[in-house]
Amino acid sequence: MKLIWHIIRKDIARDRWAIGIWALLFLSQVLLGFIARNPGQIDEDYFLRLQLVSIGLVQLQVVMGYILVTRFVHADPVVGTTAFWLTRPIAPGRLLLAKGLGVLLVFALLPVLLFLPWWLYCSFSGRDVFWSSVDVVGWQLLVIAPAFLVATVTDDLGRVLLWTLLLVVGVITWIALLQVTFGPLTGRVDVGAMYSRIWCSALALIAVSAVVTAHHYLTRRFVRSVGLIVIGLALVVAVGRWGKADLSAGIASLAAPTPRLVPGLGDQVEIRFESSSGAFAKVVNKVRPAAEEARLHVLLRATNVPEDLGIGVEVAKQNWEWADGIALNRGWKNTYSLTPWATVLRRHYSLPESVADVETDEWYQRQTSERRLQMRRAGVRVFQPPILPTDRTGLLAFQNIVPSSFFVKMQNEPPAYRADLNCELYRPEVVAELPVDRESRASGDGETFRFHRLSEEDEALIMTSPNVSVNGLWNSSGISDARNSPFTRRRTIIQVNRVTGDVAMGTGRGVIHMMVAGVSVYWKKLDLKSPHVIRAGQQVEKDPQWREHTFLAVMAEDRLVSRFSRVVQTDRFVVTSEQTAP
Repeated sequence: MKLIWHIIRKDIARDRWAIGIWALLFLSQVLLGFIARNPGQIDEDYFLRLQLVSIGLVQLQVVMGYILVTRFVHADPVVGTTAFWLTRPIAPGRLLLAKGLGVLLVFALLPVLLFLPWWLYCSFSGRDVFWSSVDVVGWQLLVIAPAFLVATVTDDLGRVLLWTLLLVVGVITWIALLQVTFGPLTGRVDVGAMYSRIWCSALALIAVSAVVTAHHYLTRRFVRSVGLIVIGLALVVAVGRWGKADLSAGIASLAAPTPRLVPGLGDQVEIRFESSSGAFAKVVNKVRPAAEEARLHVLLRATNVPEDLGIGVEVAKQNWEWADGIALNRGWKNTYSLTPWATVLRRHYSLPESVADVETDEWYQRQTSERRLQMRRAGVRVFQPPILPTDRTGLLAFQNIVPSSFFVKMQNEPPAYRADLNCELYRPEVVAELPVDRESRASGDGETFRFHRLSEEDEALIMTSPNVSVNGLWNSSGISDARNSPFTRRRTIIQVNRVTGDVAMGTGRGVIHMMVAGVSVYWKKLDLKSPHVIRAGQQVEKDPQWREHTFLAVMAEDRLVSRFSRVVQTDRFVVTSEQTAP
């Protein structure tokens, strides 16, 4: 072991200045993160410039890291007969262990240590630090593995660049030949399966590189090693070409905390068919012509849901069946009722009930009626959206695209309807509270929040979250379909007035997102103003001291607390038409 550490120290000392410069690229990313969290201005151009600098730093890291890995290996080359280590009592296996351990310590572990202070500054939990480290090491292995493999079968940098070019050209040519031979992908592309192929191909590349490198160190059979490289690359391409399984949701859930489900919480919940409506529509669809399509809206109603919980349908399997035996099936994913955040906040902060303003409501009703009358006189026709019930508590909406022939048949002959639902109950929770002040900060659940005001008209909420918790391990959850998973960390900004009891969604002008050094940084531009009421036909502030009485509540919408199944049936599925109305 002493000899192994001696080789590692020797390799590090040989390229210590280059390694130092490479490490500075990671520290520059951290510095960029500090700048993003403490902006001197709030606009999209400023944030775009930071993002471009971050991308440039990552590209330099990859190129420089690739070259440095090859120099580590070439310090004691395996190719040729003049290497110094061959005249010393150094076994090939021991040299392989020294090189592999040295490369992993410098090029996989060192970036984690450089990012660690930044992660702690962003209030990462221990779990967040662990999975962020796994994510960083995974990305680094994608640089280390091919560089180590190419350096093992070469003895100078020129040949490394030539072999790298040949490998890239070879893989691209192989993929093109497969596409020509077996035909392109047809129909709709399954994005989750595509991501899974890329993920599995990356793992296959790392595994092939490790196996072939070990073989060449132990045997030094150049021709056989080249043959293994060709076979290995064929395996990598085959995995990427023929893999069909969609593993994206499973990969995304690897780093997700296991939700604490309460058994029996949904036993009292009842779900019934409410109504249905539809209309013919032009739908962009490559499989069926647009003329054969119709849009069908189905409304279900959930009752007996605890008032502080929301309900959603993760997966729905719907079936329409007629007496003559004809049937139609449609699936649906991720439908959720109104989030009960207002109820949760009123209970959490003991807020007074907000009283409706009669004068204001009557004024807006008159304005709406006058606008509709003006449009009718002008002959303007507008699309009439599906009419929703006034009471939307527990309402679940599904939109289905069906052939027009089935839609007409539904209208003329109401079929029997059955829906098999996989349901979820979730509870919104308060994550943090920030006063509407010039500068206020809060943290919670592994995240940080900062209300930042540069002027009365220029203010924003700056949030940081672990990138793994937002985008998934190796960027997987953005592709998977898990909306209500605690892994996604959805956040809602609510304005809460302690005096009037008003609870309203925080208005903003879009969200700007940036990923830097394992952290997702968000800027949400805010437009925080007091609600207005109408007095003598004029708008006035409801609370003149609104800023002093108001704070921002950051809420999580995705605390899953229970899962259960339900079956909804009706003997007559009646469809009403949605028309364009004047």
